[in-house]
Amino acid sequence: MTEGEVSGADSPVGGGLLSPMRAGAAAALVGAIVVAALGAYLAAGMVGDGRRAADLRADSSLAPRSPAAIGQDVRTSFGVAAVEGITKMSGPTARKLAGVTHGIQSLVPPNKIQVNATVTITNLLARPLHYSPAQFTLRATRGGKFSRSAGTFPLVRASVSRGTLQPDASIEATLNFVAPRDGSRLWMTFDDPARAPPFVFDLGRTDRTPRGALNHYHAHQR
Repeated sequence: MTEGEVSGADSPVGGGLLSPMRAGAAAALVGAIVVAALGAYLAAGMVGDGRRAADLRADSSLAPRSPAAIGQDVRTSFGVAAVEGITKMSGPTARKLAGVTHGIQSLVPPNKIQVNATVTITNLLARPLHYSPAQFTLRATRGGKFSRSAGTFPLVRASVSRGTLQPDASIEATLNFVAPRDGSRLWMTFDDPARAPPFVFDLGRTDRTPRGALNHYHAHQR
């Protein structure tokens, strides 16, 4: 042994313990193993998530089986669609209009209700998407469940016209409909070109027309 060298027996840490250098190397090795295992686990998770996302895009059977609620995002073949909010406004009575029921354009009579829906469409595809506000339709049923035979009410007006939505872009629109004020349950359907049955949103029930609300209204306005 040359001058300045220290044997394991003479070492301050003792012969039964690892030197600081060896302890550090061992810790680094254990850390590398843990990191590698964690990385493999996360990678597997990301692959799984990616596969689920691909399935959501391609398989319409993964869409909600029950009607969506207001404010709930629904996964479509191209991205996401939603009914963000609605307002229901019953038509004014002749009394509230002071008897003036002539010459008022787009007047909603008191036995009907105007439904204003705010909807959004998000394109998650890598290509542009053609859309139209007419893809949204107002429906009504007497019972509490949606049926394909539900009454249909056409779109009266929309804040946007048909157009093209670029990838990773969204558009918001306000849609106006008129429906009977008879206690029916209202539904909004959205037609996805890549899916046969439309997506359905539950909008709740309307109220009923009060007795006498149609007094002094002309027959052609009812």
